[in-house]
Amino acid sequence: MAKIVFFPGAKLDLETALALDVDAYSEEELAALFPLLEDLYDELNAEEPEDPESEEYYEWAALMEEIDDLMDEIQDLLDE
Repeated sequence: MAKIVFFPGAKLDLETALALDVDAYSEEELAALFPLLEDLYDELNAEEPEDPESEEYYEWAALMEEIDDLMDEIQDLLDE
């Protein structure tokens, strides 16, 4: 898979974020990518469905968990 390059001011979309291979990035690139993931997480969090028993809610929660796991993975790489 090709490495996705981000530019200052670029916005990260959900599909691209979930396709990232974080092992392909340098520490500097990961540090620049992390705030973009935080923004994406915040945007997704603001779209929380009202009904916690709905299919939409379960899909939303799964996406939130995937982004959270990705952020944890990047943080672990940055802490090494």
